[in-house]
Amino acid sequence: LSVDANFPRLASAAQEYLKSAFGFPITLEGEVIGVLEFFSGETRERDEDLLEMMSTVGGQIGQLIERRRADEALRESEDRFRTLAETASDAIITIDTESRIIYVNEAAEQVFGYSMTEMLGADLTILMPEYLRHLHQAGLNRYIETGNKHIGWEAVELPGLHKSGREIPLELSFGEFTKNNQRYFTGIARDITERKQAEEALQRSREE
Repeated sequence: LSVDANFPRLASAAQEYLKSAFGFPITLEGEVIGVLEFFSGETRERDEDLLEMMSTVGGQIGQLIERRRADEALRESEDRFRTLAETASDAIITIDTESRIIYVNEAAEQVFGYSMTEMLGADLTILMPEYLRHLHQAGLNRYIETGNKHIGWEAVELPGLHKSGREIPLELSFGEFTKNNQRYFTGIARDITERKQAEEALQRSREE
């Protein structure tokens, strides 16, 4: 290694009997986000192959740091979602591409009458009237294959099915996300029974 006069810690290095050193940048998308330095008490010759290899390592470390940051951001996002879902009055349900329920909040118990344990792992179709089940599965398969939606995903009114067998008027909104290269779908279901009853009462009063 050649002597670099721009070495503000030269005095400290000499005091510790350090005779050679090298450093390399940690890079991410072409930007330097840190530097690693290594010191030795032995005099070493400049090794271009080593420096080139460590430059590559610096880029790999930068990618690892970015993935760690992304993982932490994802965990924070999931924590916020879980807090929101646990305190929501609307049912929130997440399914995978097989229509299997992988997440459900407590409010869904009140809306559909099933316990969370009964819903987790079950097919979403248990929460819808039988005449809609084949439409749901066909629509989900078509969307996964083509990206074409058979219904809108915001404020859709569709009936759900309570555990007791009675139909429930619902207002539904849907969303999609990807995690670990797997696609998932989350639906928010609001029981609009009282609203429907009020609308029907208003309609009857107008007809009288």
